[in-house]
Amino acid sequence: MTGIAVGKRRHWLKNRGRSYSRAESALCAVLLVIVGALVLLPLGYLLYGALRDSPPRTPNAGYTWANLVEIYGSLHFAQPFLTTLAIGISVGIGSAILGVLLAWIITRLDIPRPGLWEKLLTLPIYFSPLMLALAFTALGAPRVGFLNLIWKTLGGDGSAVSVYSFSGIVFVLCVHYAPYAMLVLAAPMRSISAELEEAARVLGSSRWHLMRTVTIPMLRPAIFSVVLIVGTLAAENFAVPTLLGRQSKISTIPGEIYFWLTYEPSNPNLAAAAGTLLLLVTISGIFVYRYMTRMSGRFVTITGKPKLIPRLPLGKWRSAITGLLAFYLAITTILPIAALIFGSFMPYIGQHIDFNKLTLHNYQAALQGENYSAIIHSLFLAVVSATLITLLGFLVSYIIRRTSVPGRGLLDYLSALPIAIPGMVLGVGMVWAYVIAPFGLWGSIWILLIAYMARFIVHAVRAINASLLQVSGEMDEAARVLGAGIFRRLRQITMPLTMRTLLSSWVLVAIFVLNELSATILLYSSKSITLSVLTWNALDMYGAMQAFAFSVIQGCMTAILVWVSYRLSGKATW
Repeated sequence: MTGIAVGKRRHWLKNRGRSYSRAESALCAVLLVIVGALVLLPLGYLLYGALRDSPPRTPNAGYTWANLVEIYGSLHFAQPFLTTLAIGISVGIGSAILGVLLAWIITRLDIPRPGLWEKLLTLPIYFSPLMLALAFTALGAPRVGFLNLIWKTLGGDGSAVSVYSFSGIVFVLCVHYAPYAMLVLAAPMRSISAELEEAARVLGSSRWHLMRTVTIPMLRPAIFSVVLIVGTLAAENFAVPTLLGRQSKISTIPGEIYFWLTYEPSNPNLAAAAGTLLLLVTISGIFVYRYMTRMSGRFVTITGKPKLIPRLPLGKWRSAITGLLAFYLAITTILPIAALIFGSFMPYIGQHIDFNKLTLHNYQAALQGENYSAIIHSLFLAVVSATLITLLGFLVSYIIRRTSVPGRGLLDYLSALPIAIPGMVLGVGMVWAYVIAPFGLWGSIWILLIAYMARFIVHAVRAINASLLQVSGEMDEAARVLGAGIFRRLRQITMPLTMRTLLSSWVLVAIFVLNELSATILLYSSKSITLSVLTWNALDMYGAMQAFAFSVIQGCMTAILVWVSYRLSGKATW
C-alpha cells in the first residue's frame, strides 16, 4: 500500500509539474504577444510608411522606393546625416574624456567626502536634456544670457559666450552624459588589481606613466563602450540640437523628422524613411557596443578577492583639486540651474538685470487652465506607466531568469530591443501604426501610455534581471515542488525578495516618463499634452521665461523622485 501511495504521489507531482510548465509557457506566450506588439508593430509600420507614396488614410495609395532613395541617395539629406554623426562622435569622445577624469578623481584621489562629490556630479543626468538646454540658454544666450549681461556690465563688447552653435550643442550634451560616463567607468577603475600598479611603481613608473600604460589600457573596453553608447544616445537626441541649432541653421535627423511631421506641408513618408536611417545608426552603435562588452574578458585582472588600490595623497594639492571639482559643478549644474530659476521669475530679459521686475506671473500662468491639465497628465502618465512597466518587466524577468520555457530567449531579445530604438523613430512608427486605430485611441492619453511602455520596458527588465541574479532560485523551486502555482510563487516569494528593486525601477521609469519628449512631441494632442511638450511649445507661444517656469516645475518633480530613489536604495545618507 505504501508503494502504491508513493507511486500515486509521484504521478501527481509529475502532472502538477507539467501544469506549471504549461502555465509558464502560457505566460511566456502572452508576454511575447504584448512585448512584440509594443516593439515590433511600430518598426514594421515605420518601414511600411517609408515604402508608401502617400500619407496615412490616403485612398488608392501605392508603394514606391522614392522616399528611401531621397534619404539614402540624395545629397540634400547628407548634411543632417553628417551633423548627426558629428554630434554623436563629439559627445561620445567628450563625455568619455570627462568621465575618465571625474572617475579617476572620485576613485583614486584623496579628496574630502568622495561619496558626496560622486552624487553631486551625477545631478545633470537626472534632468531632461530640454531642461539643461533651457538652463544654458538662460545662462549663455547671445546678448541676453546672464553671463553676457554680466560681461556687458563689466564693459565687454558683444557676447562672451553663445550656446547657439555646434560647440554649444556638444557642450550641453556632454554635461548631460558625462555623469553616465563617470558612473560606468568608476566601477572598473575601482576593480583594477593593485598588484599591477604596485609592480609598475616598483619598476620606477611615474603616476602619469602608470595611468597612461596601465590604467587607461585596462579601461579601454569600458571607455570604448562609453563612447559608443553615449554617442548613440547623443545622435538620437532631439531637444538639444533642435533648440540650440535653430539660429545657426544646424539640422539633424531627429530635427528633420520633427519638421516633416509637424510643419506644413508635412511629409510623413519622408519622415518614416529618415527614421529608418536613424534606426540604422543607433542599431550599428549598439551592435558594436555589445561586441566590445563581449571582448572585455580579455582585460580581466581580478580572479579572486581584489586588493584595493589606496587613494593617492594629494597633500598641498588637495584644496586645488577640490576647488576644481567645485568649479566644474558650478559651471555644469549650479550656475545654469540658478539662471533658469531666476529667469522663471522674470517677465522678459532686457539689456540689464533688474531685480525689481521679479514676478510670479509665469508660475501663476503655469497652474491655470490647460497648463495645469498638462501637469496632471504628466503625473498621471508617470504613475500609471511606471506601474505597468514595472509589473510587465517583473513578469518578463521572471520568465527569463526563473524558467526554461521555450521562447524565453526571444522574449529577452524583444525586451532589450527598445534600447536601440530612438524615441523619434518610435513616434514615427506609432503615427503610421495607430493613426487609424479604433475607439478614439489616436490623440488620446492612452497612445502616450503605449509609447512609454514600448520605450522604457528595457530599463525595468534590466534592473529586475540584475536583482533576480542575486537572489537564489532555491526557494522558488522548493515552492514549486510543494505545489505552489506560478502566480502564488511570484506574489509570496519573488516579489517580496525583489521589492526594493521594483520600487527603485518604478521611480526610475517615472523619471524617464516625466522627462520624455522625443516620442511625445509627435503623438500628443490638445487632449493629452504633457509638461515636456508644454515647455517646448512655450518657447514659441509664450516666450522663454514661461518655458523656464514650466521647466523648473518639471525639475522639482524630478528632484522629488530622485530623492525617493535614494531613500529606497538606502543611499540617502551622504
